[in-house]
Amino acid sequence: MRKSATGTVAPAGTQAAAGKLTAGQHEVLIESVVGENDGLLDSDGNPAVSLRQMVRCVYPDGSAKNHQVANIADLLPQLVNQLRGRFGVVEVQIASAPAELKAGASVKVEV
Repeated sequence: MRKSATGTVAPAGTQAAAGKLTAGQHEVLIESVVGENDGLLDSDGNPAVSLRQMVRCVYPDGSAKNHQVANIADLLPQLVNQLRGRFGVVEVQIASAPAELKAGASVKVEV
């Protein structure tokens, strides 16, 4: 099992799927991106730098999940694991992904 800041996702088939995805392309929406230190100041009074982002994603069934990641490359494996765990799909491929984390962007996946 893979452990991450978002919890542990059981491998596909080890728990009942919450829903079913039909074969084809689906979209995961990046609803919001908030830096871990947004709104905070460092010891010099400057805006604090955020190394990680809290990214809220909306999955094809309308469910939402927050993921704590540094960049889009960190997010993609977490999306795949969520799709496997939530829908029981085994094969998930990223069809397209944005170049950077940005609210309103979408990740397209093939199942």
